[in-house]
Amino acid sequence: MDVAILSVSLTVYSTARIAVEFENAGHYVEHVDHTKCLVQLGGDRPEIFVGAENITDEFDAIVPRIGTTVTRHGAAIVKQFELNHVFTTAKSLGIVPGTRSLRYR
Repeated sequence: MDVAILSVSLTVYSTARIAVEFENAGHYVEHVDHTKCLVQLGGDRPEIFVGAENITDEFDAIVPRIGTTVTRHGAAIVKQFELNHVFTTAKSLGIVPGTRSLRYR
C-alpha cells in the first residue's frame, strides 16, 4: 500500500514512528507537506498538487498529522483526498475545531 503522511515535518518523533511502522509492515511511505498542497477545481473532480506534481491518485491512504496553526488548510486538503476516495485515518470534519460528528440522542 502507498501511504502519505501529511505533516509539515517528519522530525516530530510520533510522526517519524508512524512512518517507520508503516515501512516495517511493508508499505511505501511518503512525507507530503500539506501546507504546500494546492487544490485545482474543475473538470470531473478536484486534483491535488504539490508544486507541479499531481498527487491525486498517488496514494491508497493518508495519515493526517495536522498542526493547530494550519488546521483549516490541512482539513481542506484531507477533504480533497476524501472526495477522491482515498482512505484517511482522520476525517476532515474531525480535524476542524467546532465541528461535530454524529450526535446521539
